[in-house]
Amino acid sequence: MESRLLSERSSVFHRADPYVVSDYVNRHVGQHCIGLSRTTHPQSSLSHRKMAELDLCRISYGGSVRVTSPALETIYHLQILLNGNCLWRGHQREH
Repeated sequence: MESRLLSERSSVFHRADPYVVSDYVNRHVGQHCIGLSRTTHPQSSLSHRKMAELDLCRISYGGSVRVTSPALETIYHLQILLNGNCLWRGHQREH
């Protein structure tokens, strides 16, 4: 999918270690933790751009990943899934 908001100039990582990408996201966007399967060696990519108080990111961890973030209980977060699937779990709910 072509994105006019995130261009090549927004590219931060390409084919990087997923934990390096995760560390960057923790420092610049918001706190989260990732869990990867020990049997795969995915390569991640990240594009990031700040627009006023809003962070726009395109993140690919390159494989199956579990992302957890207690911060999502107290802030707004919009996520658009371009490929794959997502399971969201919250307080006594699952979507």
